[in-house]
Amino acid sequence: MLDGQLFSAACKQYGKICYPHGYFSAYSAGIYVKTLIIGRLRFELASSVERPVRIFRNNANGEILPLMDNTMIHESGHILGSYGCEDESAAYPADFKETEDAYEGYTVDGETRLVVKKRIRLSKSE
Repeated sequence: MLDGQLFSAACKQYGKICYPHGYFSAYSAGIYVKTLIIGRLRFELASSVERPVRIFRNNANGEILPLMDNTMIHESGHILGSYGCEDESAAYPADFKETEDAYEGYTVDGETRLVVKKRIRLSKSE
């Protein structure tokens, strides 16, 4: 396949902009970094299987609500470690808790895409 076809196929397969392994296969023995920088873009390679967010849907109205899980959040609402949000003293833990009748945690604002610093409770009956 041509490079453009590989790129297009990978984007369709994963549903986002990505680069297939073939783009970097010539360098596979020498790449040991966790951040790939191409121009002004920074790609951070993640090998963790931990989920930083759990997604819930309200069956009554179809509303989708994410709850952050086991993640440190910067006071700005970004995940700690994001560009410009490395100050650990300005961070708080966003944990997820499941009780007998509800789920509790910190959600993400639908417009700003930032974590809301107020803990919410989602009833399991909904």
